[in-house]
Amino acid sequence: MNQAQQKKMIGIDLGGTSIKFGLISPEGKILRKVKRKTPSTKNFEEILKLIVGEVEKILRDNRLTKEEIHGVGIGFPGVANGNGDVVFANNLYWENKPLQKSLEKELSLRVKVGNDASLAGFGEFHFGAMKNTRNALLLTLGTGLGAGVIINGKVFHGSHYLGTEIGHMIVGENFYNCNCGNNGCLETFASATALVKYATYLLDAGETSSLKKTLEKQQKPVTPQQIIDAARRHDEVAEKALKRFIHYLAIGLSNLINIFDPEVIALGGGLSESGDVFLEELRRLTKTHTYVKEQNPTKIVIAELKNDAGILGSAMFLLED
Repeated sequence: MNQAQQKKMIGIDLGGTSIKFGLISPEGKILRKVKRKTPSTKNFEEILKLIVGEVEKILRDNRLTKEEIHGVGIGFPGVANGNGDVVFANNLYWENKPLQKSLEKELSLRVKVGNDASLAGFGEFHFGAMKNTRNALLLTLGTGLGAGVIINGKVFHGSHYLGTEIGHMIVGENFYNCNCGNNGCLETFASATALVKYATYLLDAGETSSLKKTLEKQQKPVTPQQIIDAARRHDEVAEKALKRFIHYLAIGLSNLINIFDPEVIALGGGLSESGDVFLEELRRLTKTHTYVKEQNPTKIVIAELKNDAGILGSAMFLLED
């Protein structure tokens, strides 16, 4: 371990709802964890000020000088170029923002910026379900479908830092368009949002379901967890929605296996916590779609680090060449 790798690091997971900070040891131990609400304005300068203040507070509270910190790694929900500039981040309403340069100027520390799902994948690669692999993928099944791709032990971004948008791989025709403007994106079939939209679509069509009573009682859309729970009770609408989710996710995974031949595909995000309901069927269906069916050794597993993946991966990203 060289001198830089002996220093502590700060990992930041910047989201549209919250910002998570972690003080990370060289061995990957989380020494301190802080969570702050993302300002509702999503204003770049306001968020920048919050991040700078929190990083400086972490240093003060832990009696650390800047010379004892290797740097700050930050993952955000959007596209960054190779210079750490935010090209765009839909959930933050940012476009062409100099995030890396601005933080380096304010903090006088080295800063490295990347996509949040990519860096969460790097966290799983170092410390979680993708550990001891060379080529692996993380898919985050949340509001959308994010992905982190690790190739030969490094975060893969693509030639122009525009790659790994696996959620926007077209897998079929859908009854609604994706937020990106296209129709048929994988995340419109295989995400928490997709699950809710299809269950609601069936309910609006008049199909019988216990979820109707839930809708009437709470006067707001059903939640993904309510659909999962109803599927456990063999509710017909919930089972149809879940079956569709599994079907299209299996198509997406088989495409990824055919292209990348990864050792492991890990599933994270909120829906992964209900993996006991769909994982075995997902594995079976994925295998039926892959090019090499009998011998394909790719493991499909549930991610291990949950909400810590982002801060750990962001920190370890600082050590990547």
